Amino acid sequence: MRLRQQKTPKGSAIADVGQIRALASSIRQDIVDTVAATGPCSVADVARTLGRPADGLYYHVKHLLGAGLLVGTRH
Repeated sequence: MRLRQQKTPKGSAIADVGQIRALASSIRQDIVDTVAATGPCSVADVARTLGRPADGLYYHVKHLLGAGLLVGTRH
């Protein structure tokens, strides 16, 4: 699965309560920041960048996808 950041209008703030809750976790914020900085990438790429095991990130990625902060595509 390739991850990319959900497109939002430039300069817009996150106002959705579900998205704010999703970002309350520092690891989720790190994941979103990594995808924003690197562009479309896999969970394995994010894990390598963060120095964490990929299997420990899937739970958090699922929450970020559900909150609409990330978009996942299969390639």
